[in-house]
Amino acid sequence: MINFMGIEKIIAENLALMNSSKEGGMERLGITESFGGNAGKYQGNPCIVANFYFDAESGKIQIFGNMQDLPTSITSAFPDGSYRQTLGNQIVGLGIPRNTAEQAKQNLLTSAQRYNSQKGFINPIEVVERNFPF
Repeated sequence: MINFMGIEKIIAENLALMNSSKEGGMERLGITESFGGNAGKYQGNPCIVANFYFDAESGKIQIFGNMQDLPTSITSAFPDGSYRQTLGNQIVGLGIPRNTAEQAKQNLLTSAQRYNSQKGFINPIEVVERNFPF
């Protein structure tokens, strides 16, 4: 089990990567994704899906990116997850594999909630446990 300080560090590192416009960051990925399509809409707003790879036990996000653009050393070593976002960068969904550890799930969800809070959103985030992104 991860102690409180360890959890806070993971969430802070996740937030830094989520806010990053550098290669491997969520905001960078968001620039290259197309709205609508498979991600659909949330309350009338077009969405994108930001795919990421994470540590299955802790929920620490390793990198944001699409499988075809990442090395197999990442895609074969870590499970993939997805944040579904609106055009205004509001995270409205979290997609993770069914067998994700509870602590990892909580850390990914808390990271998304804090990201939304930084952006001024307080909406609930739908968690979908599946084996594929949205």
